[in-house]
Amino acid sequence: MAVENCTISTQSITALGGSTLVAGTKTLIITPDAGFEVSAAQCSVGNAMETFNGSNTWNTVGANVTTGITQVQFADVGDGTVEAIVTHGAISISNNTTDFLVDIDVSAAVPPSFACALIEVRHNSDTDGAIMSTSQFSNIDSITEVEVINIPALHQVTSSGEVNSTAGTITQIAKVRVNAVAGVIFGVNDDGLPSVSPTLSGMGGLQPNWSTTYTNLIYDGDFLTQFDVDVFYETPINNPNGIESANDFCDLNHKISIRVKSSKIPTARAMSYSVDGFNAELSNDYHAGNRDITVFGTPGSRFNVGVVDEDGKKYDFNRGVFSYEIKQNVGDGYFSIPSNGRFKTSIYYPSSKSAAKSYSYFVEGVTTPAKASVGGEFGRTANLIEAGVTSLGSSVPTRTAQKTEVSKPRQTVLLKVTQSASEHGIASASATGVSLFGTVNEVPKKIINIPDLDIPYVRGLGDVVSKVDFSFTVTLGGSKAYAATGASLTGGSLRYVTDTNTVTSPTYFIRSGTITSTYSASASAVFAGTFYVSSFGDVNGDGVYQLEIYLDNFIKAA
Repeated sequence: MAVENCTISTQSITALGGSTLVAGTKTLIITPDAGFEVSAAQCSVGNAMETFNGSNTWNTVGANVTTGITQVQFADVGDGTVEAIVTHGAISISNNTTDFLVDIDVSAAVPPSFACALIEVRHNSDTDGAIMSTSQFSNIDSITEVEVINIPALHQVTSSGEVNSTAGTITQIAKVRVNAVAGVIFGVNDDGLPSVSPTLSGMGGLQPNWSTTYTNLIYDGDFLTQFDVDVFYETPINNPNGIESANDFCDLNHKISIRVKSSKIPTARAMSYSVDGFNAELSNDYHAGNRDITVFGTPGSRFNVGVVDEDGKKYDFNRGVFSYEIKQNVGDGYFSIPSNGRFKTSIYYPSSKSAAKSYSYFVEGVTTPAKASVGGEFGRTANLIEAGVTSLGSSVPTRTAQKTEVSKPRQTVLLKVTQSASEHGIASASATGVSLFGTVNEVPKKIINIPDLDIPYVRGLGDVVSKVDFSFTVTLGGSKAYAATGASLTGGSLRYVTDTNTVTSPTYFIRSGTITSTYSASASAVFAGTFYVSSFGDVNGDGVYQLEIYLDNFIKAA
């Protein structure tokens, strides 16, 4: 007995030994396992004969059944199960009778799977209205192709059929060949594949099960003139509900649209390759970071870019660093202008905290190779895009006329306490002061707290100031008693330490400035408040603009 991918129920009979079981019927239920289906036509009885073909009724004379069982009839229930109706005559029950045998053979099967999609190809036309490509569908084994529309601009075919029922199996549903007419080529991506992205619609959750690939690509020189689009369907784990035929699947309205991108073959010409503009973004910001270089010109023009710092180090575009060891990419067309006419890359600049740093830029045009000739084998008009050396516009920096940009260094505004040596003593910790950091003449973009640490200001929106809270404790040395001069701690009461390197002064002020002290002998005074800088000025050399809370202006001997 073979029972596969399903289970069969049992029936119990209670009778006394020596009695006779009255003739009657018993019904067994055959239930398929999950993912399988079973029908009456799939069932039989071992060594039995079907009363007539297709009756699903089996005469059990001589069959593998207990004596007395005369017939087994199989019937589809409608809920996916099958009833086995067992007919028996009067059977004498002996004392050792335990089981009644019915040899049922049944193998549940995976339900069939189907696929169907409307495949359409749309062809574009030239300026005169002439269609520039054609399409032809191939016959796929076990797939039915029905042509819906076939006009010059639009070709539609419905492809449908039964597919392998095993989940994950991929079946080819359609193949369509697209050919360019004479004098026409297809657009390609950087990978050489057609610049065609089939659009899938109406597929719902089954869209990931559909896919397309390109095969049989034919090139005429550098130009693509023919390709195939292959359409595939992957059998899902669970088939869509209610799909019992390919026609049912077609009712789901799955659609794959292919819009062909074609153009006329370029006429014979010598290309004019040129770089027409150059821009290097070198921010005044002293921080390290990436900034853009942009080169404008004719698409396809090849060129090299050189960037050299003031120390003679050249920028290595592969490693992203300035180095003495880089080998210049002269003559190999390291860069090329893309189709939009604008090439952009970035340069990583190191920090310029201690001093301004200069960078020089130049562009070098190189030879752009010729395009291969078109014609001959495919009977198309011969064309040649000639090789040419990329020329440089008048505003583009060259190796002999480089463009130099200077990054500005960090500027520091320092606030500290100083004294007249004969009058006061200051604890060493207080003399350190506090600093705010920015770039030459640059206005900060947001209020921030920066303690006495080397932390740059934060960019962003907000009030146009930087700030730092300060509190300086000053020990008033000696045996004298001291008193306040009455001066207020404001920005105007600070003393600037003369520095010949100062070009422009910063803008600053103090808010909530306070002076607290007992002013007795050997006492201390505390200077506190919030120090603001709204512009960092320009101090050459060390880049430090020093402001003092000069004790003599605030404290005097009593």
